[in-house]
Amino acid sequence: MSIDLPLKDAVEELTGFEVIGIEQHYKRDMENLGAIRTLVGVVHAYEHRTNPDITWAEVEQRTMRDLNGYFAAPSVEPDDPAGKDGSGE
Repeated sequence: MSIDLPLKDAVEELTGFEVIGIEQHYKRDMENLGAIRTLVGVVHAYEHRTNPDITWAEVEQRTMRDLNGYFAAPSVEPDDPAGKDGSGE
């Protein structure tokens, strides 16, 4: 299974209940999870939406490639021809 959102966007689409569930599982605030726990937590939350019987262990047993492949690649913004500051110089 995969979703059509990059990880950053998927995190923003978590419900409050999902955030609380991730925080309770890891006994840490979302801001203090680190990249790998965040990745596992978000995959678990999305998988749980369609399969309420999914366990944390089932998600944690996946490879990093599988976990990262769950999400769409982030979009790459083209270089701004006007310059990063918008001044055109």
